[in-house]
Amino acid sequence: MIISLKQVKYVGEKTYHSFVKNSIWSTYDLVLRRPKNYENYVLTSINEATNDSVITIIGTVASSVSSYKKKVSISKFFIHIDNKKIEVTAFNQPYLEKALTIGQKILIKGKYNIYTKKIIANKISLNPLIPNLKPIYNYEGIHDTQVYKIMKEIFLKEQVTIYENLPKPLLKKHHLLERKKAYEYLHLPPNLEVLKQAIRRLKYEEAYQQQK
Repeated sequence: MIISLKQVKYVGEKTYHSFVKNSIWSTYDLVLRRPKNYENYVLTSINEATNDSVITIIGTVASSVSSYKKKVSISKFFIHIDNKKIEVTAFNQPYLEKALTIGQKILIKGKYNIYTKKIIANKISLNPLIPNLKPIYNYEGIHDTQVYKIMKEIFLKEQVTIYENLPKPLLKKHHLLERKKAYEYLHLPPNLEVLKQAIRRLKYEEAYQQQK
């Protein structure tokens, strides 16, 4: 059964027309469009981080934000994490001065210097509950966060029909995920290992279809 995206929660008229501009009309169209990439937000232990490595942490804002401008806008503030006080520097994010408050938990991704206890942030999220693996779609006119939210709703309410196209003996022999579950994990991966299983299943599917 084909279900229009108009029937999905969080899809208003404006969002629907944005999907149509991307040649997506139904939940089936959307689900079968694979993410272009993934951004890794798996949390790092600050105590196990190596020097100049890119880490992802959740910290508590411990100071107000000081901002100044040279050629670019520079914002600096401190966070507390695991009994450590870390200085955070962010470029071209002047909104942080008003957005952050002391005691607020935030997610930070960036390069960490273990000797100076400073991190150069390339990503700061006010929502620390961001998915560990965030799918990147790059649809024109629609934020990836909104696509993720819509995708969760589609699978939660079972608003898409995806038929199996591989023989059951093949699934069992090669320990492959069912097709619907593979697409669910492709868009909503709980961890990297499960994402790899989903990609592996779809590669088998492509190879099988080419042999027919």
